[in-house]
Amino acid sequence: MRPLSFLSPEELDCWGNKQIDQLVDYYGCTIHNNAGQDCGDQCKDNVNTVNSKNTKSEWKQMKQLVLLQQYPRDSFPKLWSIIHRYHRDNFPNLIKLAAIALTLPVHSADCERGFSVQNNIKTYDRNRLHAERLDTLTTIMVEGPEMSNFDFTRVLTHWKDQKSRRIFTKQD
Repeated sequence: MRPLSFLSPEELDCWGNKQIDQLVDYYGCTIHNNAGQDCGDQCKDNVNTVNSKNTKSEWKQMKQLVLLQQYPRDSFPKLWSIIHRYHRDNFPNLIKLAAIALTLPVHSADCERGFSVQNNIKTYDRNRLHAERLDTLTTIMVEGPEMSNFDFTRVLTHWKDQKSRRIFTKQD
């Protein structure tokens, strides 16, 4: 949205319309009655869709609002946080599209890292790990503390104190 300041009124009217049309084609909901008229209110209940007609008019209004209010246009999350906080009722369809955009991963590095960790855990010698155990170990490796910061003594003590273990009982 940065270039909005540099556009003429005619260019501003057209700016981003192609992208909105693509999003509306994919996420949009246009329901027609028998007479061929748009029944946009039926789309309102479906969380995964936006009303095609209303989204385009919201987009036109929002461009003007962002320029007029001088909202920050250099940070997508910051801008949509402001729009959501102060103009939620004015732009419900655009907020749905922004929520989708803010939750979709921009790259696949995290997925690839997860598969790499999973392949390091499930080796040839450990090929009988069940899916649930593999998932737990993968989560620990990806989201857990660094090995250098992990307190093994505390964990071992906790495990030992849970019940009497043969390896810790004194044998005479």
